[in-house]
Amino acid sequence: MLCVRFATDDVKTDIMERKGNLLQFSHSQMLLWKNGDALKVERTGNPEEPFTLTITKKGGEYTVAVDGKVILTHTDEKPLKGGQKVCIGGYTSRLYLGEVTVTPLGENPKK
Repeated sequence: MLCVRFATDDVKTDIMERKGNLLQFSHSQMLLWKNGDALKVERTGNPEEPFTLTITKKGGEYTVAVDGKVILTHTDEKPLKGGQKVCIGGYTSRLYLGEVTVTPLGENPKK
């Protein structure tokens, strides 16, 4: 399982803890969590071969794509405040990270 946690300053808690927003991507499904509550579940699992994962959050709009194909979309009417650290981890998996890029979106992105 690949996990990406964001929208929380807590970087010391185990990646499997569902604090802030957490995307969990396993062999059978993709889940988007918000402070312990499942916001969205897609019954699409991760591929066997290496892949590119793209997570886009703009306000309360979330989009997650794998190799350019959108797997999950969700609108949160009360999104968590962004701008905190991003945590990336895994559970019983082999994780090789390539380039990790965080790009501010919006009318006036910070430079």
